[in-house]
Amino acid sequence: MHIFLTGASGFIGKNLVPYLLERNCQLTCLLRDPRRLPKEFHTRVRTVQGNLESLGAEAREAMATAKAIVHLAGQPWGRTYADFDQTNREGTRRLVQNAKTFEASLERFVYISTVAAAGPAKPGETLTEVSIEMPISWYGKSKLAGERELEVAGFPWTVLRVPAAYGPYDQDVLRFFRLAAHHIATRFYPGHLEISLIHVLDVCQAIWLVLTKETRPVSTYFINDGQPIHNVNDVLYLVAESVGKWTVPVPVPLGLIRVAELALGAVQHIGFKPQRMTSDKLKELRQRAWTCSADLIKANLGFSPTMPLPQGISETVAWYRKAGKL
Repeated sequence: MHIFLTGASGFIGKNLVPYLLERNCQLTCLLRDPRRLPKEFHTRVRTVQGNLESLGAEAREAMATAKAIVHLAGQPWGRTYADFDQTNREGTRRLVQNAKTFEASLERFVYISTVAAAGPAKPGETLTEVSIEMPISWYGKSKLAGERELEVAGFPWTVLRVPAAYGPYDQDVLRFFRLAAHHIATRFYPGHLEISLIHVLDVCQAIWLVLTKETRPVSTYFINDGQPIHNVNDVLYLVAESVGKWTVPVPVPLGLIRVAELALGAVQHIGFKPQRMTSDKLKELRQRAWTCSADLIKANLGFSPTMPLPQGISETVAWYRKAGKL
């Protein structure tokens, strides 16, 4: 199967490339900077330098012969809504418009979205595919807008809404491992924050099932690791324990996050430009529940997560150490 892939040099992409190569797929990777793709893949995939803002002739030629497009590229950080919109909606719109030219040969377009596109859940409950979307952040709103761009496509498509993912190459969860390595164990207070999680290899499995088993013209699925609701502090305890060092619990009150959100909002208003942790991102962080059900994809495609959280955390810390990250 020839697959046109965006975002191959990102966290999920660096795991998906070898996963698909092991299944004898032919890959064409659209990359802003081909040097960011691990060297061991350079001779095994075709790379096309470019971006979603300006797809060149070489990218369009590769799309013309692809049986599937997997759209991983996205913008999770930004200082304004426009920063997110440029990639998550407008970039997706351009990709869809180009793909429509070749819709006769395109068997499936897979768009990797996020739970944030649907918004937070109520504590003790999980979002499903029939939940009304109520995103609260610029990131979530822009990813939902990207999903909406598919509604005008004339080819089959599937949206995968991914919760918090972790595993090899991830940089976000790595911060908590590094804190534990320095004897700091973060604890949120009050301690009833809920989250869905998934190991990146199970994200790859879900993508593969969509590519090989989905028969519906259009579909949207949430995925998780088989346990829809994790307590965030329980997860952080596993992270700290996996590092194997003594730690001191450091409580982080949710009220403090709210204060920081307001403060960042004020300084952004007068011109200060934080690079990553903005008031909008803190708004996501202080929500009580980011949880979703994977029942539909299990029923329709036979999705069966293979990486329970304790095993996933253990293997992730081992990868970090091998890679020199810890």
